[in-house]
Amino acid sequence: MDDGVDVTELSDEFADYHGELVPFRAELAWSRLLNPPTLRGLAALVGGLVFLFSDQSTTALSLILAIVLVVWAVSEFSAPTAEGRVQRLTTALLLAGIGVALLVWPDVTGRIISRLLGGAIIFVGARDLYRAIRRDDDHVHVWGVIRGLFQVAVGIALWVAPATMLSLVITLFAGFWIITGIATAVGNFTGMAEDDVDVTDVWYRIFRWLEQRPHTADDRSQLYGKIFYEGAMAARRLSRFFLLMGFATTIAAFGIISDSTAVVIGAMLVAPLMTPLMGTSLSLTMGWPKRAAMSAGVALGGVALAIGLSAVYGGTLAWGIDPVTNSQVASRVAPTLIDLIIAIAAGGAGAFALSRPDVSDALPGVAVAIALVPPLAVVGLMLEARQFSEAFGALMLFTTNMVAILLVGALVFLLTGVVPVAKLVSERVWIRNTTTLIGILAIVVLVVLGSTSERIRAQSFDRDNVAEVVDSWIGDRSLNLVSYTVAPDQVELVLVGGDRPDDTEDLDAALDTELQRNVTTVVRWVPEERFVVNGD
Repeated sequence: MDDGVDVTELSDEFADYHGELVPFRAELAWSRLLNPPTLRGLAALVGGLVFLFSDQSTTALSLILAIVLVVWAVSEFSAPTAEGRVQRLTTALLLAGIGVALLVWPDVTGRIISRLLGGAIIFVGARDLYRAIRRDDDHVHVWGVIRGLFQVAVGIALWVAPATMLSLVITLFAGFWIITGIATAVGNFTGMAEDDVDVTDVWYRIFRWLEQRPHTADDRSQLYGKIFYEGAMAARRLSRFFLLMGFATTIAAFGIISDSTAVVIGAMLVAPLMTPLMGTSLSLTMGWPKRAAMSAGVALGGVALAIGLSAVYGGTLAWGIDPVTNSQVASRVAPTLIDLIIAIAAGGAGAFALSRPDVSDALPGVAVAIALVPPLAVVGLMLEARQFSEAFGALMLFTTNMVAILLVGALVFLLTGVVPVAKLVSERVWIRNTTTLIGILAIVVLVVLGSTSERIRAQSFDRDNVAEVVDSWIGDRSLNLVSYTVAPDQVELVLVGGDRPDDTEDLDAALDTELQRNVTTVVRWVPEERFVVNGD
């Protein structure tokens, strides 16, 4: 290689499984279509689809959660170790109490279910944190602390954004059984496996398949040379990176100022920030702390350059930007779960394109989809304009994209054979700790995005309800609702018509009942006069 990292000393790390691959037989194994393992796989597939697309009743959810909590309580109570016996007993009683309450609670709602589960997980996480810090040997147990933080973060997420997190849990649960069912049925029906594949061992077979992926040391060395800033050309590649970051930030900042979508897309294509983030993701999965620190440092340097340079442009040129009317700003200051889904797909596509030279032409499209530099430019411009709320929203959008690259990129690198499975075993402690810490950051992102999504959904729901109530109140009167705004404590209506809306007490009461809170109703009436001009 002319450029990149010297990999001659790392050839042993690139080694992977070299045994015979599982043969693929093209013929269909019709004899296995109705055997018990295949039927169980189809049942898992159908059950997952039904659970995913049907309207899950709170009764069924509370029953499932109650069973899980009771089993969890029994496992805590029957633990053989005497360590923390009082804490375990307290935890068991709490979990069992919540489980029994869900069984006998007739009118439980999904929000209450989510918050009860969140409270239980927060308690368990706090207990694990305490036990990890207050060990008898006077040493802090690092994994215990990380695990406790992760549990607390999950519990807080279930409490703060109950609808979003409960929906996510349902989706993951259903997705697990859908994937299991498909893998089981396909494995049996196509004859890919010599013996029957059952739902109980399908994930073990998937792991074995990962060990048998064809990926040579040369393929890995070429990829590592692309994304790591090491070797004789490291200084030149770093200067190239920061120069491109400066160009991309300049293009993005002025594209946002001029509210030009085409210019902002140009900045996405020039920006090189995805490379060090992918390097960080790969280093975390391979167990390389020095390379992870180097790649993360390069990425943070690029982030600081983008924010600082954008702030300088905004302050020096004194361009007034309205975050409401400027579409480039407005589209990046209120990220939702939709942005997370886009980031997950784009991060996976970026990792796949890097790991496969034959699809590297797809990288420009990935760069457009994941949009790393424009949100940072919005952060700098909004900070300079003292619009701190909008700056935080844009920073959350960038964080969403970054977390998606780190987590999904690591998964794709594993699935495509870039990461030898042996590394997951030899470096499991490092990988477990670092990925869990990133998982905590991902949960924080989920809480923020979930809260934003729920707020937007609630506002849309309120607007629809207000329109229905006002239309019903108007009835046959000569009035038309031309516009209205709904705030947490106030509803403002603009009515046009010939009838003066004097009696608004019934409207006030109806809006309070429909919105389930006390609101102040402000009615603005524009009288309408109609006359006919007869011409001779």
